[in-house]
Amino acid sequence: MGNADGEMESLYDPAYVSSLPRFVLGCGSWPTAICKRDTPEMKTLRRQLEAWYAALPVEVRPRFYARLRSKNNNTDFAGAFAELATRHWLLGNLPIEDLEYELPVGKGNPDFSVSLPRGEAFIAEVYAPHGIGGGEGRDAVADEFYRQCDRWLPNGYHLDMSPHCRPRTQEEVSSLVRALREELERQSPAEGHEIAVPFRNGECKFVVLKRGRAGSTRVEDGTTVAPIAPTHQHIRRHIQEKAADFREGLDKPLVFFVVDETGWALGEDDWLQVCYGVESGQRTVAPDGSGAPALTPQPGQGGLFTRHERGQPRSTYISAVMAGRWHCDSTGVSTEFTGFANPFGVRQVPRTLDQVVPFWVPSGKADGRLVRTPGPS
Repeated sequence: MGNADGEMESLYDPAYVSSLPRFVLGCGSWPTAICKRDTPEMKTLRRQLEAWYAALPVEVRPRFYARLRSKNNNTDFAGAFAELATRHWLLGNLPIEDLEYELPVGKGNPDFSVSLPRGEAFIAEVYAPHGIGGGEGRDAVADEFYRQCDRWLPNGYHLDMSPHCRPRTQEEVSSLVRALREELERQSPAEGHEIAVPFRNGECKFVVLKRGRAGSTRVEDGTTVAPIAPTHQHIRRHIQEKAADFREGLDKPLVFFVVDETGWALGEDDWLQVCYGVESGQRTVAPDGSGAPALTPQPGQGGLFTRHERGQPRSTYISAVMAGRWHCDSTGVSTEFTGFANPFGVRQVPRTLDQVVPFWVPSGKADGRLVRTPGPS
């Protein structure tokens, strides 16, 4: 995008910045924090976003412009930011020969199609699970959702909401809270129970959690609703549902890049549970004397890359998950990834990719063991 003179249009130009409200800690949009909060980190983040945006091909910029300037939808911002951070990481860490955007695959348009030397290639789909990060606050609609939950829901419930069904309008807020209240009063569900209420053209699902879950938002009357803290189950479900859109016509490895701010990102032990259903205490050491961490997924444990109890793999067309966390300080923005390969994937991860980050990969042994490669030295 550019102006009448053909010059590059700034992502956060003075007119846009002056239209933003005053920054208040704990509420408001990401762009408001970036443009109005006077800290070295926010200044660095703004400079980095401007640079990333300017480096995009001209024809691609419109798909990022509105989302990065959204004043009331932090979910849109987080998704666009995650895509830019992933693009920057890909170009900086892989010998990319071609990077194409949103080519049609099956019923969807994955974010990137990556071509590497020696004929290697893969499809990259980017996912920002929290939609809100960095502790900068929620948007106005999310704030109203919390307020109404605080006011109208029965006391004592701590709920985790599917990340894809955040309300976007005041009407959706009222409708969702009303339906949720009726369902809670009707069922009085126990801990671990899942409930579903009508939402848009489908359902919004909630899981009853115990109190004190990390990342939850606590309100005064004891009711807690935490749409910003998706569970392992919801992350697995989102990846599976999104991957299903690309299943038909997929001819390259499909890799999910999951990107969160460091303070919100899941740790490696969490991702071992998401992908392999394995607790951190179940790790062993590879028997080849290398000292590399190892583990053996077991059927029926519920991981994204495990077998059902009857022996069938849960997923064969997802090749890997790249779990990433980004960090911003006064020196710049950095993103780090750890890879988790699908031992049942029909298309294996390109070697170029699993050599640049720590990666859990099949050991090649008959026992199905996975080992963690150290990444670059």
